[in-house]
Amino acid sequence: MSSQLKFYNSPKVSERKFYIGERILPDHVFYPLLMIADKIILKVSTGNRKIYVKIRLADDRLYSAEMLLEKNQEGLALSTMTKSQKYLITAAQDFLGSSTKSDLVRKDLLIALEDNMTELEKCQKEFKNIDANPINDLLIESSVLIGQIKD
Repeated sequence: MSSQLKFYNSPKVSERKFYIGERILPDHVFYPLLMIADKIILKVSTGNRKIYVKIRLADDRLYSAEMLLEKNQEGLALSTMTKSQKYLITAAQDFLGSSTKSDLVRKDLLIALEDNMTELEKCQKEFKNIDANPINDLLIESSVLIGQIKD
């Protein structure tokens, strides 16, 4: 389903901003450095730790998307929400593909997916200038993953 979503490009370097004293969001000039750090952490993580790293990254991206919405950067917010969802999808796939499925990891992953759905539903109402219908696809994906993980 996520392949059907319309993705919005990240801001070009010339469109990125520099600000101090605030959380570094995808519109910040140093954001690509944070993404590199995240990729390194993911690369060295394995097993359940990798699932938890993806859950944290998904949560971080969703929070960033909410902050972008407050700054009226709807396109970038929607793109950031889809990246958040991708982390949860791959975390769920890692869990489902694992030979040892920890009940604690299952519980934490379900909580993360349910919390993500709640936030997506709340954020969907905040979009005023772009079509936020792709969020419906994200919500459906989350529902499917929740069903698979519960089984």
